[in-house]
Amino acid sequence: MTFIIGCCFGSFGYLLITRHMAGISSAWPPSHCTACKSKLTWYELIPLFSFLIQAGRCRHCHVKFSSAYFWAELSCGLVFLLCLPAKILPTSLLLVFWLYTAWLLSIVDIYTQTLDSKIFFWTTLLLWCAQFSLHSVFHWETLLYCGFFACFFLRYYQNKMGAGDLYLLLAWSPWLSFYQFCLLLLISSSLGLLYFLGAKIVKKHTDTLPFIPFLSGGLFVVSCVLKNF
Repeated sequence: MTFIIGCCFGSFGYLLITRHMAGISSAWPPSHCTACKSKLTWYELIPLFSFLIQAGRCRHCHVKFSSAYFWAELSCGLVFLLCLPAKILPTSLLLVFWLYTAWLLSIVDIYTQTLDSKIFFWTTLLLWCAQFSLHSVFHWETLLYCGFFACFFLRYYQNKMGAGDLYLLLAWSPWLSFYQFCLLLLISSSLGLLYFLGAKIVKKHTDTLPFIPFLSGGLFVVSCVLKNF
């Protein structure tokens, strides 16, 4: 059930993000095939299953749908499945919210290679309010270290790492211990390097690299996979 709920959040979130980037209302028009404009029925909108049953094609014009929806639903479902324990606590819900907002920002970064200011501001505000309301530990030392780190990169390596990535790290840093923050940097940098090397091997053109997905991957590993280490 947790996985299914996560897939639904992934489908809805991806829809909101793509419409937001295109400047289209999130409520209208209803979901439809972009090729033939046919309105999709409820059984064509079931996360994962509809895509698989229809072989990734429109029932009406048989044009292929983008597989991005499928992977977005699957990845979000896995985040919910792996991060929500059997006994759901407020702290675990907060963690899933944190990872979900990171997931949303990652989708935007993949398409635009920017940090969406509106999504970033409101999700960060909600995250901080929730953290304070649950009396989470505020790690001043991590925030100060991240502040020095951000100033150094903005001063000397601005072309190597986007300002949006640094703002995101600053927003996350108070809620991570110094050890967790260093691990996040190590893991996200390693993931980015592996992707870059893989792209070189397959000769994929990569002038710039969206880094928020790798930061989100590092956050996922630190907060879910390595939380007991």
